[in-house]
Amino acid sequence: MATRPSIAIDIGRRRLRALEGSWERDRLRVRRVLNEPVPDGLGVEDPKALGEWIGRTLEQGRFDKGKVTVAHLPRARGAQAPHAAHR
Repeated sequence: MATRPSIAIDIGRRRLRALEGSWERDRLRVRRVLNEPVPDGLGVEDPKALGEWIGRTLEQGRFDKGKVTVAHLPRARGAQAPHAAHR
């Protein structure tokens, strides 16, 4: 039986990487993968703008609106922004 899909994202200064997957039996089934450049001029110090961009990018990539796990998010970017934008 498959588990509900989860999303893991890793955002750096230049790229947003995301993976959506779920466990099926004893394997991780990867449903979607995203690797996007962070747009020039994005106010990365503005967590609201960053979260809105991440939410739109995940939506355009057809990611499910579900649990999000954030990795390597610098404190200046606001750890809650991506999750809050993609509910």
